[in-house]
Amino acid sequence: MPEPRRNNNFTKKQLRGLDMVFDKAIKKYPLIKGWRLSPIYEKYLVNLYVDIYIDFFELADKFGYGVLNYWKKDLLQDPENHSVGTMASYIGNKDGTPNFNSSERDEIFEKYYNLGREINEYINKLYILLPKEYIIHWTSSFPSDIPDDNFVPVLISFDTYIQKN
Repeated sequence: MPEPRRNNNFTKKQLRGLDMVFDKAIKKYPLIKGWRLSPIYEKYLVNLYVDIYIDFFELADKFGYGVLNYWKKDLLQDPENHSVGTMASYIGNKDGTPNFNSSERDEIFEKYYNLGREINEYINKLYILLPKEYIIHWTSSFPSDIPDDNFVPVLISFDTYIQKN
């Protein structure tokens, strides 16, 4: 049985497909400012990991919070070196102070986690609607007599979030 595989030499159309999906997502979620392939994108077959550029200041305002004071300078001066795996990482109270109250901190995390999941689901729903030539896929190793049955779209997953100034 052949091994499952994915060609990581993406075509211009496949990259354009990602651009189209993210352009649409940016219109719905203006706190998203862009995307790039994650440095780890070649390591995984089924998932295509991308980094998302967002405005953490806009993100914090969305639910009435603030960016933690001790991160503001770094985010504004050196955003590329301050990527995080969850949207809530830089979020604190409206005045930028940390929130150590565990129940409220959990509530903050849950709001942003749900927002990230909502955005990710929206992007993947749009992605599978693209014409086949715009979709990055992996080839399953399961034998099938159905044409194109082994053509499986990748699942777009977020690796890190990066401040976009």
